[in-house]
Amino acid sequence: IDPDPFAGFSGSTADSFRNALAAWNAESHTPIRLVMNGTSGLTAGFTTFDSQNVLLFEDPNGDIEGDFTCASGGTLAIGGPWYDTGSTGRWNGETYYRAQGGDIVLNDGLDCFFASNPRAAKALEELVGHEIGHTLGLGHASENAGETNQTLRDALMYYRVHNDGRGARLSSDDIAGLRRLYDKTFNSG
Repeated sequence: IDPDPFAGFSGSTADSFRNALAAWNAESHTPIRLVMNGTSGLTAGFTTFDSQNVLLFEDPNGDIEGDFTCASGGTLAIGGPWYDTGSTGRWNGETYYRAQGGDIVLNDGLDCFFASNPRAAKALEELVGHEIGHTLGLGHASENAGETNQTLRDALMYYRVHNDGRGARLSSDDIAGLRRLYDKTFNSG
C-alpha cells in the first residue's frame, strides 16, 4: 500500500485494504490468498511493471483519464493485472496471458467523495475490493445503471460503488465468476 496519506480520508486505509483482501480470501473454493505486505515507495502504477502489487493514491502517473469531482463524477479508481504477452497458457481451446501481478490506482479528487460519506471506510473497502476483482481478471457484473437483475446489481463487481455501507462483500455472482476463473486458471491441467 502507498505509504503516503490519502487526502480527504480520515479512516485507516490499511484497515479498509485488509478487509477488501479478506473478502476475496473468504472464498474457500479457490487457492487465492491475498496478503498486505506493508507499504511500498514504488509508484510505477500502470506505467511500467515494477514486480510489486501496489495500491496507489491520487493517480501519481496520470493513469486515469481526468480527475474525479463530486460535481461531475468520473472514474474513482482502476485496477487490473500485469501480464507478459510472452507468457501464455491454454484452457478449453483458448490462449490467454498469465497474470504477473496487479496494481490499483485511486484517482485524484476523491477527497470530496469520502469527506461527505458517513461510511467512508466501508466505501473505500468496497472500492478497493472491486478493483482487486479486476486484478484477479474479473470484469463488471453489469454496466447498466438500470440493472433489474438483483444478483448482478448486488455484485461487488457491479460497475458502481453501492455506497450503502456494505464494504467488500462478495455476492453469488462474484463467487461464481471467481470460481469460473479458478477453474480456468488452476484446473486446466
